[in-house]
Amino acid sequence: MIHILDHKTDEIVQTLENKRDAKIFWNDQHEYSLDGKDILEFTSLYDKSEYLKSRYRVVIPSEEGNFFHEFLINENGKYQSNKEVFTTGSFLDLKRMKVIEPAVLNDYTVDMAIDYAITGTEWERGITESDGIRKVEIEDYTNPYKLLKKIETTFELEIRFRVEISDYRITGRYVDLLQKRGEWQGKEVTLGKDLISVRRIEKDANEIVTALLVVGPIPEGQTEPTTVIVKDEDARQRWSRTGEHLWDVHIPQTSKSELSTDRLKTIGRTELNKRINAFVQYEADAVSLEHIFGLSHEKTRIGDTVRIKDTSYEPALYLEARVINIKRSLSDKSKKTFILGDFIRFTEEDVRAAYQLLRKKIEKKISEGRLLEVTYDKTAINEKDTNTLAAGKNYTNGYAEKKRIESESAPTDKTVIWIDTSNSENIIWKIWSETEGVWKEGPSGP
Repeated sequence: MIHILDHKTDEIVQTLENKRDAKIFWNDQHEYSLDGKDILEFTSLYDKSEYLKSRYRVVIPSEEGNFFHEFLINENGKYQSNKEVFTTGSFLDLKRMKVIEPAVLNDYTVDMAIDYAITGTEWERGITESDGIRKVEIEDYTNPYKLLKKIETTFELEIRFRVEISDYRITGRYVDLLQKRGEWQGKEVTLGKDLISVRRIEKDANEIVTALLVVGPIPEGQTEPTTVIVKDEDARQRWSRTGEHLWDVHIPQTSKSELSTDRLKTIGRTELNKRINAFVQYEADAVSLEHIFGLSHEKTRIGDTVRIKDTSYEPALYLEARVINIKRSLSDKSKKTFILGDFIRFTEEDVRAAYQLLRKKIEKKISEGRLLEVTYDKTAINEKDTNTLAAGKNYTNGYAEKKRIESESAPTDKTVIWIDTSNSENIIWKIWSETEGVWKEGPSGP
């Protein structure tokens, strides 16, 4: 469904929802990506769309969680009895909400940086996943949106804009900065199951590099510029024919007279990532199985890591990649297209090698299992040793305690024995009892 909001009050004034016997909207496509694209276009009946006009807002449910995407209607056009609507993410309005002057934010946390960027706007800080401290340099006059993108790069996080709705109105607009959007959910898109087609998109191979020499401005009082080197070992292994890095020089465009080495490294890393990840992409048309009864586990979200298996390619395609762009339909949930980037491609030899390695691990586990039938494993042996040691300590401590109690209960009398031998016919002995304070005597030896 599509909710339409009043452009001043944020209240929901109309909901477009298709019924089984009547379509209110169609030809809809929601496209969004990790790099910030978020657009929605659709066609609706003209007489059902009195609020579908410029600056009104549209919200749709998100696939990522219990929140919504919000859009601004930028353009609409009437075609016969229908209206075509084009929208863009409402967060782009941050570009016009205030002007931010040049500044240096020293020792800022990500929370502090976000608050600096969006204070005075209608957006709030949401979920953040970083405890680090960074320096954020605002080199030129800018706006909240551009500064947020700069913060995203500086803290090496991924940005997400979301809105929440309650009681038929927006109750909050939030900016999240996450360690990584999406996750590995064991999703494998397979030819013959849910994979319809895969299209390889290659850009100019001359643009690919695996290392950059980043040249900054010449600091005041010096004759040489500050330079740093950034490299990517994975990219070198993937793209280099000789095993050596593929180099280029990058000179950042800045009005600053000096940039720190840390800042140059951040700029260089960002540029290198663009040069690496933009070279090859895969586009996969997939049937969204999660909406078919009994297959709700078959889901794919933005940022997820998925595996593609297509043996119709020559050589066969085995691919592990990240979903960097999604195109989906609200009116037909089975239609979904993924753009896959930041990938690792495996050959059949790689797959066979991984299979053999896994097989050896399984065989080792089986052998260990058979050994456990006639002996103990290390954990069991350690447990038995521990129990035996504890039993020995208990016996020793018990015996010592017993002797202590016996010694404490033994007589404490100091005994003095005196024997009278003056009468040889009758020897008399005497014992002095200190406890009783008396002499005890008898007619024969003690």
